[in-house]
Amino acid sequence: MGVSKELYMVEQQNQYAVKKGYLAFAYLICLFVLLLLFRDVGGYPVSKYFFIGIASLIYLFGEQTHIVAFLAFITPLGLGVSYNYMQMIALLFIFFKSERIEIGKAILFPFLIVFIELTHSFFSPIDSLGEFIRSVMMIILVAFLFLDKSKVYDYRFILKMYLLGFVVLAFFSLYNISQLGSVDKFLEMGTTLGKNILAGREGTRIFAGNNDMGLFAAMAVAVSLLLILTNQGNKILLSLIVILGFALGLMATSRSFVFSAMFCLMLSILFSAKNPKNLMRSLAIAAVLSLVIILLVNTILSGAYATFNKKMQMADISNGRFSVFAFYMKAFLSEPKIFLTGMGLQNYVIKANAPESVHNAVQEVLIAWGSIGFLLVTGFFAALYQNAVRLVPKKRRALIFLMPALVYLFRAQLARIFSVGTEALPLLIVYCSIALNSQIAGWEGKEDGS
Repeated sequence: MGVSKELYMVEQQNQYAVKKGYLAFAYLICLFVLLLLFRDVGGYPVSKYFFIGIASLIYLFGEQTHIVAFLAFITPLGLGVSYNYMQMIALLFIFFKSERIEIGKAILFPFLIVFIELTHSFFSPIDSLGEFIRSVMMIILVAFLFLDKSKVYDYRFILKMYLLGFVVLAFFSLYNISQLGSVDKFLEMGTTLGKNILAGREGTRIFAGNNDMGLFAAMAVAVSLLLILTNQGNKILLSLIVILGFALGLMATSRSFVFSAMFCLMLSILFSAKNPKNLMRSLAIAAVLSLVIILLVNTILSGAYATFNKKMQMADISNGRFSVFAFYMKAFLSEPKIFLTGMGLQNYVIKANAPESVHNAVQEVLIAWGSIGFLLVTGFFAALYQNAVRLVPKKRRALIFLMPALVYLFRAQLARIFSVGTEALPLLIVYCSIALNSQIAGWEGKEDGS
């Protein structure tokens, strides 16, 4: 009895410490958002070092789940919060706070990719060390976070922090648009969503361009649907975030968002086919969203609908992507060296003398790191998946948890992953969505007494 009581007391103390840690994390997030309000709404000058300081406090005193949750939170906030600095500092804290790191042979995949990029940077006169670090930072960060077999995170909490970050992005985007008078007026200006707010500088304002907003909105829709269909959150709030995601995605007039969102809804119905309750829920969500979209495009988003229609009626519906694809394929096949190891991620547009950047993630990898790099990236992603499901019995692995990952990869075929920092950040969300399966399976196992 004495031993049982002592164990109970220890468990209670641990639970109290965990709650205290989450509460401190919540206070720091509130302070972070408050400073954003002072800067972006109040117009007060707030140094980026205040935001970096708050991030450092979270990294210093928080658990590793809090570090990943904070990175998820700033994912949709993008350049507006100096995420490059925060990533680098997070990597240092993660490395030094780890009691042990168990990665094994899988670490070869990301570090061989980094080695190829380093080799290109070393021999190229137009590349720099700073840009090299920026280009491989996300690969190294994801490797240390998610290839370590000794680490388990609160994946549900991390995903919800991403959604909170998206809501913050939505608030500031709508606020800045409201300063122009109306949504229609904003769209009539012909500017890219968010670019009227900044002068191209990192850490100045919360913003998202058309493509970035389309990406963050698509991921918000996918994550919200995942949490709804797996009963991991308040369905009303999550449904509102789904609607908000669709509204902002349509407002961005992003073709990649429209195709990705349709793909996401199709996956939610397909993956729910074996569960009648979830199937009905998915069909109901699709029906309600259709009605909401019809209402939006006929009222406040009529300007966005008109702009999107113009894009879809262009002679080249791909907006030049087919010709760009053909150009880079020709460059990729031009030399054996480029075919094998590419020309490096840094300044590849200049090196290839191309008219613009690639708009396909597979081609991005091929032109940057060649066919060898493509095999390494494939191995890296496979290793991430294996680590995410390592604690899930095969009979409990559900396809629904792959939905955000598939939406992200589908959308990446119309964009990029590694050469644009904001487009690589959602890799955190992709992994946590897959690994959520292990968290739910663990809870179910405890309830079953297994």
